[in-house]
Amino acid sequence: MDKERKMVMSCLLLAASSSLVFGGEWTASVVKELDALISSCVVIPCSFTHPNDKQPTSKIRASWHLKSDRNQRVYFEDQTQVMDKFKGRTKLLGQLGQDNCTLEISNIHDHDNGPFCFRVELVDVAPKEKFSFVEDCARLNMLPDAPKPELTHPKKATQDRPYTLTCSVTHDCPSHAPKLKWSRGTADDVSEVHRKLPAGLWEVQSTLTFILGEKDDHSEITCTAEFHGGKTSSSAMTLYIKRYIFNSSWTWQVHMPRNIKGLLGSCLVIPCHFDYYQYPPQRPDRVVWYQYASRGYPLVYDRNCPYDVIDMFRGRTSRPYTPSWRKDCSLKINPVKWSDHRQMIYTWIDPENVGRGTYRFFDTTVTIEVVGKPEEPKIMIYGNAKVGQSVTVECSVYHTCPTNQPTLSFNIQLQGSSSSQHPMSDGKYKTSLRGTLNIDRHLQTVECTATHLGGQNTTVSKLLNAECSFSPLTIRPPSTNEFLEGQASTVTCTVWYTCAKDLPTLRWNYDSMPASTETRKTRTAQWTTVSTLSFTASGNDDGRSLRCYAQFTGGQTADASITLRVKRYIFNSSWTWQVHMPRHIKGLLGSCLVIPCHFDYYQYPPQRPDRVVWYQYASSGYPLVYDEKYPYNVIDMFWRRTSRPYTPSWRKDCSLKINPVKWSDHRQKIYTWIDPENVGRGTYRFFDTTVTIEVVGKPEEPKIMIYDNAKVGQSVTVECSVYHTCPTNQPTLSFNIQLQESSSSQHPVSDGKYKTSLRGKLNIDRHLQTVECTATHLGGQNTTVSKLLNAECPYQEIKMTEKPSEATEGVAKSVICSVSYKCKKNTPTIAWNYKDMKSSLSTKKISTDTYNTVSNLTFIGSLGDNGKPLTCTAQFMTGETSDSATISIKKYEKPVEETDPHESDTSHILAADVPFRFSALADSCVVIPCSFQYEEDVPLTRGIWSKKAGGIVYHNGRSQVLDHFKDRTRLLGDLNEGNCS
Repeated sequence: MDKERKMVMSCLLLAASSSLVFGGEWTASVVKELDALISSCVVIPCSFTHPNDKQPTSKIRASWHLKSDRNQRVYFEDQTQVMDKFKGRTKLLGQLGQDNCTLEISNIHDHDNGPFCFRVELVDVAPKEKFSFVEDCARLNMLPDAPKPELTHPKKATQDRPYTLTCSVTHDCPSHAPKLKWSRGTADDVSEVHRKLPAGLWEVQSTLTFILGEKDDHSEITCTAEFHGGKTSSSAMTLYIKRYIFNSSWTWQVHMPRNIKGLLGSCLVIPCHFDYYQYPPQRPDRVVWYQYASRGYPLVYDRNCPYDVIDMFRGRTSRPYTPSWRKDCSLKINPVKWSDHRQMIYTWIDPENVGRGTYRFFDTTVTIEVVGKPEEPKIMIYGNAKVGQSVTVECSVYHTCPTNQPTLSFNIQLQGSSSSQHPMSDGKYKTSLRGTLNIDRHLQTVECTATHLGGQNTTVSKLLNAECSFSPLTIRPPSTNEFLEGQASTVTCTVWYTCAKDLPTLRWNYDSMPASTETRKTRTAQWTTVSTLSFTASGNDDGRSLRCYAQFTGGQTADASITLRVKRYIFNSSWTWQVHMPRHIKGLLGSCLVIPCHFDYYQYPPQRPDRVVWYQYASSGYPLVYDEKYPYNVIDMFWRRTSRPYTPSWRKDCSLKINPVKWSDHRQKIYTWIDPENVGRGTYRFFDTTVTIEVVGKPEEPKIMIYDNAKVGQSVTVECSVYHTCPTNQPTLSFNIQLQESSSSQHPVSDGKYKTSLRGKLNIDRHLQTVECTATHLGGQNTTVSKLLNAECPYQEIKMTEKPSEATEGVAKSVICSVSYKCKKNTPTIAWNYKDMKSSLSTKKISTDTYNTVSNLTFIGSLGDNGKPLTCTAQFMTGETSDSATISIKKYEKPVEETDPHESDTSHILAADVPFRFSALADSCVVIPCSFQYEEDVPLTRGIWSKKAGGIVYHNGRSQVLDHFKDRTRLLGDLNEGNCS
């Protein structure tokens, strides 16, 4: 019967103390972070489980609430209990009976960021069960502007062929999906798909297919996304229709960007260079530019006929100087006007001698886009930002006016400033200003202003939040390092720190003695606080610790101590006896409490200094708390709970231990008496020196400190410490992570408090991890504290491991850039300043926490590239790193006579018309046009293609072909008709 009663009581206690039930688990699966478009809607996917049998929806009551307060409801079936700002805007999309708790929030406001948590209650279960999933809440990131749709399309557009474009946009409101609309095409030309992505996202994808016509060349196609709530966004692309040219038109090539932006009022340099294999110009420096027109040749630039230039360009066009061997045809427009917008222009080299039959120059055009505002500059800060140290600050801006580059300036003074300009791609240049900033405060705004030709400027700012640091505390005792008993001595405790906001509070473990504090600025980015203690030592202080503590406003703490050396000094009889103990002391319920106590005397020594008795303070009598000689006379409330920690008698120690501490000890006032049979109250009034016990039900939380700069791949020192008053049975500290070189220690602090610490080295292998520390006290009480360690993900400088060295025009060469870094999330993008050339990217893990990303560029240079830089840039989340090499191009020399190294027949040596450089799309196919003149009657039976360096690419005997080309090559033409394609 007793056993049954105990079981019932246990069950009642469990039900009363917790909303958790045994027999299963409450779990929730919620997408923890979503983007939300203001004025639109968002759907937060949610599912849950509970430990009971399946319940119908009608028997489940659910709500969504703010994490900070479960009574601040965002959704509830009773609208009167929903916060006013969410009324009518939230609803559940799923069935609770199917464990679906998905929430929709409509008409998103910019304050709807959450976090939002789900709470559930099982109505018809006895006892009633409910649970709040506060560890699985959803936070919203507010988007003021609608995300732009992404357009994907084939690179090649051929007239009279089908052409397919795909427009897609992601969202997180499937109940009101955005609509995608095209600027052309009919409903029959469009198909649409709506599909679910991971992490609460959805994608709408629209596909447009149509036949390309001649009129579509240079036309613009726009895809517009219309979101629920009325916001829209668009993306556009321009069509460029290519025509297939098979013959001698391959002997000439002109390269320039298809489109280029020019800043209103500034200058615009359109990069252009040409190359040829046959039909060289008589005057390669004769460069003319025309406006693209259906009829005639409206002149844009002609050095020989400047007055024939049409009005809209007259007096504004010129050519940047380059030597003629560079084959450069660039054009400068200064200043750029609104009338230049959408103008399509093209160049013609030596038009008096190179005709349209040689090269159709008007097929290679550039379209000018005039912008009214310049691009914003970008500020990058490199290095570890600490007050009192320095970092490298760089401001860069992109532009298209390299001959008159923008002027960059900072609002702060930098040391060792230097500026540079580098070509990027499609006519863009990057101008940078870099220097060293000495950080003298923890918060400052770095501003950079870019002033462009024509006077337009734009300013960008970045908040530099630097780390503050402080020195270890320094205690300076008297010059003799000794204290004279009974006489005041001056002791100072000094700490310097780099941020004025971190003003510390300094205190001593002898807090009953007078102290003063002074703070002053000692130099740039350094403040010093000094606490001066007037310390009067007693003889019993000899060998004890004098400790100084610093509590900074930011929460950091530090301490230092010295060991006291006290010389006896006797001057009058009022010092004949002294007893020292704290006035008040805290004891943890269920743990032990050690009350520190020591005494000293000059006259009237006790006959038995080890005879220590403790009494309860009372108006009459002497209620016994502890007496080793008469233990059975101890009053009931302290019976068998008091003892004395062992110390040798010469230490004159009178400390008392109470174990375990009970609630009945709260507010008890007790005192000690040394050798009461021989030292009377006339010698010393022991009951005037008392201690009052304060019982606390919960232990102090431990504190976690992380020293050093936390970087992935390196180690930091982690320390957990806790204060207590039970030094004989100190708390046990433990971490949730494995530390190296762990060591524990215990130090007295003040007034009976002790500090127990556990310290060790943590090897950081990921950028985010939670450090937890648990302190377990005597009696079983424990408390846990956690700290998020957000480590920096460092990266190395990018290196060009395979450089272009000397290359031949038109011949492909592999160039490789490689960069190593920590953290997979930190994977960079690697960009080249030659964007039109094919590159591949690969990433591999090279150690536990180190990754390496490699970009391989297939570089095909022309003579116009000679002397230019080839640059690769790795863009990380926290910055970028670049490496460059200078391109060296040598001219391709076509052999006059060349015999096939694989054939012994050398009786027929013919010249073939073959393009010397060719673009090819990887994984697709390519046709190399080839023709030759053959007028003999002997039929040709074999055609062979070989690499200039050796090795057969095509042969009608398969065994002769290089393995790499086997079954991948064939002749398309008839050799007897002079076609060797």
